[in-house]
Amino acid sequence: MLFRRLGLRVVGARPACRPRRCATPAGKAAKFATTAKTLYGVAGSETMEVLDTLQPGDTVTFEGDRIRLKDKAGPTTSSVTINRVAPEATVGVREAVLWPGRPDMCRLAEDAQGLHLAATVNNEVVGVVSLFVDGAEARFRKFAVLEAHRGAGVGSRLLQAAEAEAASAGAAHIDCDARAETAAYYEKRGYAAAGPPFAKYADSEQLYATMRKPLA
Repeated sequence: MLFRRLGLRVVGARPACRPRRCATPAGKAAKFATTAKTLYGVAGSETMEVLDTLQPGDTVTFEGDRIRLKDKAGPTTSSVTINRVAPEATVGVREAVLWPGRPDMCRLAEDAQGLHLAATVNNEVVGVVSLFVDGAEARFRKFAVLEAHRGAGVGSRLLQAAEAEAASAGAAHIDCDARAETAAYYEKRGYAAAGPPFAKYADSEQLYATMRKPLA
């Protein structure tokens, strides 16, 4: 059976025809994504985004030639719009995702000098990122996507938009201070660590890593 050859574990009832639901065990996600792209042709950016964000343990659904993450309430990439917004429009998602109950950590002194992007679905802001450009250097901060909308390419769309804005402004590279446990997410998108992990806030033990991506 194809799924077993790919190292997948069937979950739930298996119908005679698609959709079929399978879970990727640890260590099989990358192999599955590569093989599925080849076997299924994966037409459309929506499917590509899903495969690009596939992680061990994720559950996927086959629907004809499309592949979706199972039980993800988030939108398809085609239903997401990315727009510039005022700084205040980013605060709600910043707090919900990054610093719950800490509104004091959700505004930046330099917000007025930044370029702020929001991903919206049905007029609801579901993801945000703030970009700051200084000559050849660009940095994004407060990158966050609501949990219910992850796994559908929203974060990738926001990053791509921020990178495009930075390149258009003349930046040679773009940086971010990522939480250390999320470094792999950025590495998959062309970023590399620019230094060792470090503590960013005196009242928090959270470690961060500066991630950098060239824009040339």
